[in-house]
Amino acid sequence: MRTVLAHLMLAAVAVAQAPKAVEIQPKPGATDVTPGDFDIKVTFDRPMGTGYSFTIGTATFPKVRGKVKWIDGKTCVLPVRLRPNHTYAFGINGPGNMGFVSKNGVPVEPVLVRFKTTGVAAPNPATPAANREAVERARRLLAKHYSYRELHEIDAASFPFREDVLASTGSPLEFARRIGEDLGGIPDPHIWLDVDGQIVPAYKRSVIPNVRAQNLRRYVKDGQQHGPRLAEADLGGGIRYVLLATWGDKEVVEKALEVLNGEAKAWVIDMRLNGGGNETLARRVAAKFIDARVRYAGHRSNGQVHERHLDPAPAAQRIKAPVAVLMGGFCLSSTEAFLLMMKQAKRATLIGVPSGGSSGNPQPHDLGNGVTLYLPSWQALRPDGTCFEREGVKPHIRVNALNADLDAGRDPVLERAIALLKKKLAVPAGK
Repeated sequence: MRTVLAHLMLAAVAVAQAPKAVEIQPKPGATDVTPGDFDIKVTFDRPMGTGYSFTIGTATFPKVRGKVKWIDGKTCVLPVRLRPNHTYAFGINGPGNMGFVSKNGVPVEPVLVRFKTTGVAAPNPATPAANREAVERARRLLAKHYSYRELHEIDAASFPFREDVLASTGSPLEFARRIGEDLGGIPDPHIWLDVDGQIVPAYKRSVIPNVRAQNLRRYVKDGQQHGPRLAEADLGGGIRYVLLATWGDKEVVEKALEVLNGEAKAWVIDMRLNGGGNETLARRVAAKFIDARVRYAGHRSNGQVHERHLDPAPAAQRIKAPVAVLMGGFCLSSTEAFLLMMKQAKRATLIGVPSGGSSGNPQPHDLGNGVTLYLPSWQALRPDGTCFEREGVKPHIRVNALNADLDAGRDPVLERAIALLKKKLAVPAGK
């Protein structure tokens, strides 16, 4: 089990364990790459598996002209076609996409590579006049479209943008970084900037998950890792454990559904390292635990309240066994929606500490100078119509995981879940 849960590419994994890209073609930051047919090559410091994840926004990702191939056990090649005088970016692994793993299953630490091709220079859209107009657009957008402006007490007219600093920035990316620093005063992870597919965050949220991956092996008898974001294990007494660390990868969720089709007297579903993704995928898992259509959440947009409902999976696919859902402050957005879904499941018990409290369906807005501003478009609501932004979803049973517990190799949240499920199954303590 040591190589199943202890080596997940998560906050608890030591950097020294992860494979590294020792050679990248083109070199990160290169500004003289010849346009035309080109092979992106990445060479790692150890033998690798055959999977891969080249990631980044579509606007800056090169046009692919052939299939990815491994030319030896360490070098992966992606054939592309490059336009002249263009800025490109691609990621080697990234959030929700961790396909580059070593032979023994350790994911590569995400790397972002930017480069430019040669050619006739395009006009720079970030002129002083365009930048000043972009600041005014940002003010209007905050006033009209930002769904949490009242919650965060935002007065758009007097928002402290550094107008002279922003006007003098020399490129869209520099402008995005500077205005991101200004907007970072709003404690909302769902505000960000985009420049040709390169994401620039505003508010930088720092949360330590209430779990350490290496501690989990203390509680399991055997286990299996299905890529870096999904693992299953036996907790004894007929209790099965599933760690699902993303809603952003359809293949991972499909595999999780397959795992959940297995036999168990009770389930533990660990969400503590899941920061969100696609709510539609989350519904597919939650649907296995409900018996009838339920309202699990809502959202308010432009003064109108919209309900969100969940229909049960077909009867043959439903799980009748009790389930404990482990949660914490790292859980955001679509994961919070999943927690609200599971609160509607009669046989589910949520254990841990409140989730992070951030969900807003961000929408893009063009600032006119090569920068796109994303702002939340709705207020996320519980089924009773109250807003949970900054409050989070509360567990049924609150269990704190203190640093002293985690340092000692313990997992109090998982321990509480096991004890609860054994009691429900009438399994004698210690068995």
